[in-house]
Amino acid sequence: MNIAVIPWQVFLDALQKQQPTTLEAWLRRWLFTNDGVLLAHQQTAMN
Repeated sequence: MNIAVIPWQVFLDALQKQQPTTLEAWLRRWLFTNDGVLLAHQQTAMN
């Protein structure tokens, strides 16, 4: 499986579109790095 790093600007655009009621759960899906953002693991990506 290839791991894609999502650029910060793409992540920030998606972040602005999230609903306040689900924001915390949405943020838990991600691992944050200097280079960008990664999905924490496949199971949370499907929720």
